[in-house]
Amino acid sequence: LVMLTVNNAYMASRAVMVASRMALSPASPMLRLLPVADETAAYLAVAAAVSALTRTGFEMLQGAGIARPAALVSVFEAALNLSLSIVLGRTMGIDGVALATLIAACVAQLGLLLPFLGRTFEIRESEFLWKVLRPHLPAVAAAGLLGWLLLQTDLSGYVQVILAGAAISSGYVLTL
Repeated sequence: LVMLTVNNAYMASRAVMVASRMALSPASPMLRLLPVADETAAYLAVAAAVSALTRTGFEMLQGAGIARPAALVSVFEAALNLSLSIVLGRTMGIDGVALATLIAACVAQLGLLLPFLGRTFEIRESEFLWKVLRPHLPAVAAAGLLGWLLLQTDLSGYVQVILAGAAISSGYVLTL
């Protein structure tokens, strides 16, 4: 039951990431559901990728009964994100808020959580990242190729973009 719950949560998070990617940065800026610049979408996509990389580490800590450090990292990330969002949002606008999210994710996830995971589970950070990324590389390559092929066509409406996103997601899942 626990594995089913974790698997469902993982699939739901992937669906949210795909939907947010489609909403924030489809192939054509005219198809965006939210009016954000390419730079903003890129910051948010990279921040989501950084968080996805370390999500396995969060799960490992919770499974080992070490929930407090993961919670403290999350609180620190939220506080840093809020502080930086206020400062950068005033100077750069929405791009600054997105950049603040990226900086907070990198500092908290890669700068604090990843080294803690290495010490706790006695694994090098690069080895941990490789073990998390390696199973997904064929699926990412297949989805990326399918995405590139779809970009060669003229995606001009929401229905086409949604179908393209579904095709890419299906290619990813089938390759896993």
